[in-house]
Formats: sequence, structure tokens, C-alpha cells
Amino acid sequence: MLVKIRDWKFVLLISFFALYFLFFSVLYMDEVKLPSEKWSREQFVKEFNAVNVSQIMNSRNVATVHLPEENGFLTIYHEGERLYTLQMDYGGKMIAVRDLEPEVPETFKLKAWRDQENIYLYSLENKTLQGYVVDWKTGQVIRRKVMGEEVRDMAVAENLVFFAGEQGLQWTDGGEVHRAMEGLFIEKLEVLKADNLYHIAFVEKKADSSKVMRYALYNPLEGSLKSQEIGNITSNTSISLGHIDIGSVENDLYIIAVSTDAKFGSSTVEYFQFPVNRPEGVERGIMAINGYAPNPVILHQNRKDLTFIATTETTKGNNKKMNNLVEFTFRDGEIIDKKLLSKTDGLSVSPQWFQVGENYYLQWIDIVGNKKRIMLAGNSPQIMEAAGNLRGDQWMRLFMDTTLGLVPITYIATIPLMYTFVPIMILMFIGSMVKLSWMEQNTMKVLYGAVGIHTLAKLSFTYSAIFNNENLGDVLPAFIKNPFVFGILFLLTTVIAFYCVMNYMTKKGKPHFFSSYAFFAIVDIFLYGLLVLPYYYTYITLAYFTKL
Repeated sequence: MLVKIRDWKFVLLISFFALYFLFFSVLYMDEVKLPSEKWSREQFVKEFNAVNVSQIMNSRNVATVHLPEENGFLTIYHEGERLYTLQMDYGGKMIAVRDLEPEVPETFKLKAWRDQENIYLYSLENKTLQGYVVDWKTGQVIRRKVMGEEVRDMAVAENLVFFAGEQGLQWTDGGEVHRAMEGLFIEKLEVLKADNLYHIAFVEKKADSSKVMRYALYNPLEGSLKSQEIGNITSNTSISLGHIDIGSVENDLYIIAVSTDAKFGSSTVEYFQFPVNRPEGVERGIMAINGYAPNPVILHQNRKDLTFIATTETTKGNNKKMNNLVEFTFRDGEIIDKKLLSKTDGLSVSPQWFQVGENYYLQWIDIVGNKKRIMLAGNSPQIMEAAGNLRGDQWMRLFMDTTLGLVPITYIATIPLMYTFVPIMILMFIGSMVKLSWMEQNTMKVLYGAVGIHTLAKLSFTYSAIFNNENLGDVLPAFIKNPFVFGILFLLTTVIAFYCVMNYMTKKGKPHFFSSYAFFAIVDIFLYGLLVLPYYYTYITLAYFTKL
């Protein structure tokens, strides 16, 4: 048994598994790394299908309400020709899924609010605004009512639903429908309730197809609504208005508008800032947000600066572009801080933010192909613990990536092999032409010299190709960036390779110096490749690490 353990084949096999386990462990640690400090990874809740391109791209047909008495949330989503309710706890664990009657072939947008007994759901279905009263405990629709026709957009602020289209602006609490500005063609609409006043941002499309941003203030006690134009919105045949939102910070109101250019695949994010009740003092500018259709959602908690969440282009590894959720802090016309909130491989959209006591939760939709995944993250101990472990599919992906990655890593290993092996073999060939007999009689001396030169060449390659690469250096694991630890591992793999060649020579007698060094070089570069090159490979392809 001891003889088998000392055999070079066994030593090489154990070394391979040890270095593979190290590679797997590093990628695992990168995978479970938190997106930001004190913010959990994503917790997968449920996956549902989108049957056509329209449903895939529609990220607004999901609505979520807080269920404090159940210590969780209720998400309402559209799949196929049904509306479903999904109840989850604060850890993202699915409690119950129920389908609602009747059938709903398509819904463009969902909004919801709740009282102690029921959920009031508003669904924009093919320009018809439907209202549903839902008993969330049983999943039954108590009432259904058509709220409006030819509706282009709608927004909900507590118990009031505002909707607009070619008939101007309308709003109701479920009873009488109020109307205003009936001559306006309103394209987009968002509402903010603050201090019992309703601040309304909407975009008017004029007869010449130009678009203007307007602000309206509705006072329910006086029954008055005042509107004012605050600025033009860029528009032409290739540019479309994709999103608007409104929020407040101390004594100022902010309106954000996103215009997307289909021709160039880019977006422009404009902001309008003005004091509360003084829209004539508006200031406007452009926000530097990298991404197509970032669609910022303003957070309404008490904050000193404007804070919003947007779908932003992030970089995984070298140059793999992803679209994740980022929290931005905006002050004096500039973005002053960013915080990564998701790091999935899908398209993260439709964020909904909740504050529960001192904890925060973020629920969003991740689009992967024709699948939509409901995700949850936050900073509470419950969600941090629940999201801390990998799912079964993530374990499998990690295993397949590391295992199949050995093939291209072997190919990449030919680079340091050519950097070390070829020059030394040329030197040996030249030396053999001069002193062949001496080299044959002093095989060990030749081997020692070749191993020494080989090691120096390998160090030179490591410094020039690995450590001298600033971008790669930023993402290398800590044990490689630590000179002392890396030096020990570097020396250890070299010693193991030398042991293998010595054990091989002992069993084969006295092989030629060419074959002895060739054996050493192949084994050494094989171990060196497993020690260093996997992280070069992941930097280029696998990209488990995400950066803004």
C-alpha cells in the first residue's frame, strides 16, 4: 500500500484533485459572495413561463403587496391566460400559489393595494382597465369591474387609481369616476401621495407627435387639480418613451423619464427637479446610467438624497455584460454612490422595494429566455440565511463549469509550455551538438540545470502574463495575490513535478536527459496550469465575479 502511495501516478492524481478542489472552492466563494455589504444574494421563489415575445418583454405584469400579519408578501403575476397569487415568507419560501378566476388572456400592467380584508387589484388588459377585489386568503375574486376603456397607462396611490389615455386624466376610488384635462392625449402616468396630496407626473403627446412632461397636483379635500407643463421630452421615429417615475426628497420633487433609441440601442435618462408646489422653478438634466431601458424606480423612504433602483449594465469577468439592479444615490446633479443589489445571469427588471421595521426587501423579476423568475433579496437575517446556500441547479452549473473548463485550461497551458519547454529543448539540442557524450553521462546535472532554468522561465511568465495584467490582478483569488502563499504553492507544485520525474526515472532505469526533462516539463506545466490558469480562464469566460 505504501508503495502505491509513493508512486508518481498516485501523487499526480492526488495533486490534480487537490488543485481542482481549490479551483472549485474559489468559484464557489465568488458565487456565494454578497452583491454588497450587508445585502443578501438573490433568493429564487418561483419560475413561470412567457408564451410570446410580448409577455417576455413585459415586466410590469407583476404586483406585490406586504402581508405583515403573515410575515411575508403576496405577489400577483400573469402566466398563460391566468392571474395567480403567490404567498411567500420573509425568507422567500413559497407558502401557497392560487389561480384567480376568470381567464385573463393578456395584461399589460398590474397594480395592487390592500386593506385589512381584501386586495384591490387593477389590471390593464388590452386598453381596458379592470378592477378586481380579491380575498387573498382564499384566492377568490369577490368583485370584478371595468374601470375604464381606451386606457394607455394607470397608476395606484393607496386607495385611488389614476388612469389616462385619449380621454385625458381620470381617477376613482372605486365609486365615482373623476375627469380632468379631457382634451389631452396622455401617454405615461405615475402618481406619488405625500401629506394627503397627490403629485402626478404624466407625458402629453401633442398633435405634431412631440411630447411634453407635465406635473399636476390633486388636493382631495378641495377637489382641485392644477396642472403645468415643465419641459419637452426628446422624441422622433426611433425614440420611444419607456418609463417615468416621480418621488420626493425633503422639499423637492423629482421626475425621471427614460427614452430609448431603438436605432442605436441606447437610453437617455432625464430628470426634472423642482420645489414642492413650485413647478415653475424646474431644473433638468441627464443622469449617467449605463444600460438599455434602466427604468429607475424612486425609493420613497425618508432620505436626504434622491435614491432609486435601476436596471444597469454590469460586467462579469473580463467583458461579459449583464443587466442587474443597482441602487443609486443622486445629489446636486451627480450620482454620488452605487450599490449592487443583484448579480444574476438574467435580465433583472421590475424592482419593488419594501421596508419592514428596520429591514429592507427587494422583489424583482429575472428574465432568462422565455422564463420569468420571481426573486427576493434583502438585509434581514432571515433572507440572508435563506439566500446563503446555492440551489441545486447552481451547484450543477458550478460543477459543469469547473469540470468542462479543464479542456480549455489544458489548451491555455500550451502557452506557458511553449514559453518554458521550447527554449530549453533548443538549448539542450545545441548543447548536445557540442558535448553530447558529457550530457549523456551527466543526465542528472543536465536535468537539474533544465529544471532551474524552467522554473525561472515559469516565474517570468507568471509575472509578465498574470501579475502584470492589472485587470486580471483585480480578480485573482487572495492566495495567488499573496506572494508568500503563492510562493509556497508554486514551489510545492514544482517539487511534486520533480518528485514524479525522479520516481519515474527510478522505475525506468536511466532514461535520456531529453525524455527526463520533457516528462518533468509536462507534469510541471500541468500542475502549474491547475494552480494559476483556471482563474485566468474564469476571468475571460466563466465570470463569476461581478463589478459595476
